[in-house]
Amino acid sequence: MAIMRFNDLIIEIDSKVANVFLSDDLVTMPGAIIFNGKLLYKGRLPFSFSIKLGCDMDPKTFYALLHVKTVALSDLIPKYKLREAAEESGIIRNSRYLIY
Repeated sequence: MAIMRFNDLIIEIDSKVANVFLSDDLVTMPGAIIFNGKLLYKGRLPFSFSIKLGCDMDPKTFYALLHVKTVALSDLIPKYKLREAAEESGIIRNSRYLIY
């Protein structure tokens, strides 16, 4: 088992499973978790998450492949949902003036 602390997270790797614990600053913020170039999760960031690995890996290599990014809340909601909400609230009366 290997444990290492980085800026905003702690990585624990044990028997081909990586457990990641996020700092309080990142938790519940809208964000995306990308590992090895693949989007694994998009939404409110959790306190912790686990990723099954195909091989044994040290925490530094895992950290190099992992990207936890914060995104704007509007990026999490599909644009058609934003448009529907705006039309229902009366903000947008004529959709031809809506610019994306």
